[in-house]
Amino acid sequence: MRRPASTASDPARQKLIGFRILLLGLVVLVFAFSRAWGKLETRRWPTADATVVFSEVVERTGKTHEWCVQVGYRYSVARGPQGGAEGWGWSASRTGAEAKLAQVAPGQHLEVHYDPARPERSVLQAASLDAVDAFIGALALILAAVGFDRIRRARKLAA
Repeated sequence: MRRPASTASDPARQKLIGFRILLLGLVVLVFAFSRAWGKLETRRWPTADATVVFSEVVERTGKTHEWCVQVGYRYSVARGPQGGAEGWGWSASRTGAEAKLAQVAPGQHLEVHYDPARPERSVLQAASLDAVDAFIGALALILAAVGFDRIRRARKLAA
């Protein structure tokens, strides 16, 4: 009676696993790229002068307890007046958030970045890449490398 080949010595199975890991790595890479591109895109947006309409400290609870300054503002561009609101200045303490609140009092003028294609989209600060972006990018590269290595080993095993 013949025994089936083990998974570790079956080149076709190893190659299939390698392609699946490689495909997963490419999907994660596309996600990482689109996330990073969306963030870095705001750095190229033009700026406009905005006036703070309201600002308040907001408490956020959940896994972490944080405080944020919620800022509402209005600005004008060629297509007419626009408005925006966003959380700005996260802090672990209420006093830290209140210190940031003093920087954005109603009536104060700020510079906002807005999307020229869709001027209703705006941000107070252009985004930058963070540790999560680095982690997702590294994960994509590791998955791709493992997938390629698995395929390479399967080809050697088949030869």
